[in-house]
Amino acid sequence: MFRSMRFPTETHIVSLAALALFAFPFTACGGISFSSVTPPASVGIHIAPDSLSVAVNQSAQIVATVFNSANPVVVWQVNGVIGGDATNGKISSTGLYTAPALIPSPAAVKVIAIPQADSSQSAQVMLTVVASSSSPVTVSPVSAVLDAGSAYTFAAAIHGTQTTAVTWQVNGVPGGDATHGTISSSGLYTATLNPPPTGGVTVTAVDPAGAGSGDSAATVVFSNASLHGAYAFSLSGADSRGFLAAAGSFTADGKGNITGGLEDVNSRTGVTTSVAFTGGSFVFPEGRGVIFIRFPGDVAVWNIALVNDQHAVLSRASGAGASGPLSVVTGSLDRQDASAFNVAALNGNYVASFFGVDATSGNLRQASILAADGAGAITNGVLDQNDAGVSATSLPISNATYTLASTGRGTLSFTASGTTQTFAIYAVNPNEFKAVETDSGVAVVGELNRQASGPFSNAALNGGYAFTVDGTTANGAYALGGVFTANGAGALTSGIFDENDAGTVTSAFSSTSASYAVAANGRATASMALNDNTGRTLNFVLYPKADGSVAMLDIDSNVILAAGQAMPQTGPFAASSLDGAFALNWNGTLFSTPPAVEDITGVLVGASGSLGVILDVSTFNSKAGFTQTASASGPLTVAPNGRGTAALLEANSKVPLTQALYLVNRDTALTLDIDSVRVLTGAIRRQY
Repeated sequence: MFRSMRFPTETHIVSLAALALFAFPFTACGGISFSSVTPPASVGIHIAPDSLSVAVNQSAQIVATVFNSANPVVVWQVNGVIGGDATNGKISSTGLYTAPALIPSPAAVKVIAIPQADSSQSAQVMLTVVASSSSPVTVSPVSAVLDAGSAYTFAAAIHGTQTTAVTWQVNGVPGGDATHGTISSSGLYTATLNPPPTGGVTVTAVDPAGAGSGDSAATVVFSNASLHGAYAFSLSGADSRGFLAAAGSFTADGKGNITGGLEDVNSRTGVTTSVAFTGGSFVFPEGRGVIFIRFPGDVAVWNIALVNDQHAVLSRASGAGASGPLSVVTGSLDRQDASAFNVAALNGNYVASFFGVDATSGNLRQASILAADGAGAITNGVLDQNDAGVSATSLPISNATYTLASTGRGTLSFTASGTTQTFAIYAVNPNEFKAVETDSGVAVVGELNRQASGPFSNAALNGGYAFTVDGTTANGAYALGGVFTANGAGALTSGIFDENDAGTVTSAFSSTSASYAVAANGRATASMALNDNTGRTLNFVLYPKADGSVAMLDIDSNVILAAGQAMPQTGPFAASSLDGAFALNWNGTLFSTPPAVEDITGVLVGASGSLGVILDVSTFNSKAGFTQTASASGPLTVAPNGRGTAALLEANSKVPLTQALYLVNRDTALTLDIDSVRVLTGAIRRQY
């Protein structure tokens, strides 16, 4: 499974148009919902595992979770028949599937769960009925649903007599492994902290005397244990006073408790540093969850969606933390590596990407290279920025220093073009650091990521890439995304792009010409002449990172102000590439009355060219902040170049949530909303 690539930074700037709304006093009346009219939260349903094999005459437990309803009852079908039948297998009211006595044709059967509270919603899993080994060895129970991180003892019998004289395997591996869980010689299975691939494993008892083997199917679901250890986080958003940004860290004990929290916040009313907090958390079986952060006199509530125990995304319309009033935020959190909690860990060249607002609330985007010596000094660096449509490029960095304490928190300071910026930084690992500016007036947030290794030339960019950038134009919120190919010699070809300019969408257009050049320090420039309804040429600076991704910053003055990143593609691509469960994070602007900042986290499930999503939607404007849960579904198509479309429709309001998807590989895709209702960008990443 693809592990090395990361989400692009999941925090995005609030548009100038949206920020202007926050000059009005905040009141608690009204609300902006997913559809700009406040409906009740729509019922949703999630099913696990994603797939499963069941031997004839054997049983397996399927788990369905109903959301946003006091009625948990589920109606079960097998191949469209309520309760199933003798041909394709039967299923009980509790989701216990029993395979038929004979393998059906075809052997794959579809189990569907429909919430009684809303029959328009459903979730499904494909089961494959397989032959029985007719072995005298049996394992009990024949199926089990287990929390991530939990332990459970399986029992074996030979010819009906219980025995410990067997060897145990997990998915065919004696003793199991770190991906699927481990099992002791006594049959004690310990689940991984994340659900394994497909969500299920096969536990097997083998008779060493050669009598045969027996299996049990275990489904592993997310639990509180999936959120454990030390995490660094960063977030951005807005409150009634304007843009806000924060970064910090905390420790989760895997039992729902959060301790040792520390946060730095930069908002329109000033900077608050090193604020201590505690809190709690709860993780649902599908990987969604809630984190409660308790500050003196304030409580923040975050909705989260776990990719795995190492990474999660967050959003919420509530208290942001030490900033005080109601707010909407979006961000991410990552497990920390304590080996990076010292000055020597920040060593080498890093790409720094920051976004936020300047002292006059103008949108500010920055990208740079910083050369750290491992002893507290930045010995070399260059900065590019676009400040409210005024670009400044290749600014040399001077007077640059940094610190990093044993807590994982440090500071960074540098000067460019006579302006000094100071940051609080939080170590994730030696390759990644989260950062928030701690100067009054200017508020930016972002990350430092290790730069790609040199020497650099045009060959540093080679192959297919998926990308998105977001920001503003004179019309309002703006986003551009697509796929292209870098030929390793300075040309960008095969580009297919989508653009959403304040709700005016242009889809699947090409570029008339596109090129790039990479300098010896790894800084690159690119030019794209778009064949859209404007015909404009966009100019970017590019910074390749060690993980293969590329930071992008538009440096056009008074045209667009946008930034984002490109990620290298690994195909082949098809709709089936997105089968399975994904965590998602989308954010941008909803064109309600008045327009609102909208931040969304959730879980997306793909199956056979269809997508279903459960969303935690947070919106905020000058009238109110509002969070609700919604669901949406629709068909998915994916072209061979990795560009796809998903015609999602929200279940209650029937408002479109149409997405262009740019597949990076089977585990990651970047997204861009291409309907007139909103401008959103984001990403989905395969869970587990």
